[in-house]
Amino acid sequence: MNKYDLKTIQFINLFESITRADVKNCFSYNEMLVFIVGENQGAKAVGIKGKNVKRLNDLMKKKVKIVEYNSEPVKFIKGFISPIAVEDINVDENVMIIKVSSMRDRGVLIGRESRNLNMLRELVKKYFDLSDVKIT
Repeated sequence: MNKYDLKTIQFINLFESITRADVKNCFSYNEMLVFIVGENQGAKAVGIKGKNVKRLNDLMKKKVKIVEYNSEPVKFIKGFISPIAVEDINVDENVMIIKVSSMRDRGVLIGRESRNLNMLRELVKKYFDLSDVKIT
């Protein structure tokens, strides 16, 4: 069960009223709000030509990222780390291994003081039966 503060609940309510999509989770990540929506609701949440995202950015005065939940961990993480180009994502012995081609993308995925990598680890542990994330 997620615990949200009042401001986050207000963001979720605003998001759902504008997009008509169901929010599974909402959290702050890299100075933006990330909304995880139900399966097959990503396009509905984004809107035609990104109309809903632009409107939410203006109303919330924060950048908004919408990630569609997927029961397959590889597809979910690809959607979350998009637009970073990924060569391959494998799951081996409860460990997700993400291969990227450039050092720049690898640095972005890991983040300053491993913040981005830790966020990926938390997401993977929360939604899937995986123990760790490694970036190569």
